[in-house]
Amino acid sequence: MHTLGAMPTSSISNDHMTKKTIIITLASLLALLFISWFIWPTPYQYSEMKLSNNVYPVRINRITGSTEMLLPSGWIRLGSGKEPNVKTSGPIPNADLSKLDASGRISSSSFIADIYNGTDWVITNLEIQLTVKNRDGSTRFYRRYKIWCTKADNRGEPLTSSTYSCDLGEFLGGYYDPIKFEWNILAANGFKD
Repeated sequence: MHTLGAMPTSSISNDHMTKKTIIITLASLLALLFISWFIWPTPYQYSEMKLSNNVYPVRINRITGSTEMLLPSGWIRLGSGKEPNVKTSGPIPNADLSKLDASGRISSSSFIADIYNGTDWVITNLEIQLTVKNRDGSTRFYRRYKIWCTKADNRGEPLTSSTYSCDLGEFLGGYYDPIKFEWNILAANGFKD
């Protein structure tokens, strides 16, 4: 016999199961959103594009599919029908290398060079020779690197300062543990506007 106001037991059980299902579904969606937002390594897939003798970094947005190419002026979107007039980079004459005023530093595993470009060339990259020394003065390694412009507001323009860098492939010390090194510019590539 049922009394007035009492709910059947099966109704309470179904109500509880529905709330539990909603909570599990929402928790699963939140976990998936968290993983896709914070754990996914990057929204971009990176590649490169070769134009004549030059190789340019390219990134493709995994979500939108838009493609951008890194030029001396910054990231340029491709596929819009408004592709930039890409100037091919070539070697800068050795006489112009003396017009580059440079200072360099090693920070953890990167070599960073601040370079004043006193030429009338847009400098896209430089080839350097780097010698890293041990504490006792012996040579740790002697390597060539290609360094690329990294400054967002200026990409190697004439008569301006720009920052160029590269990854050295190994950790060499931090701010409080400076490393001894010598470096020089072997060659530079660029184009004239």
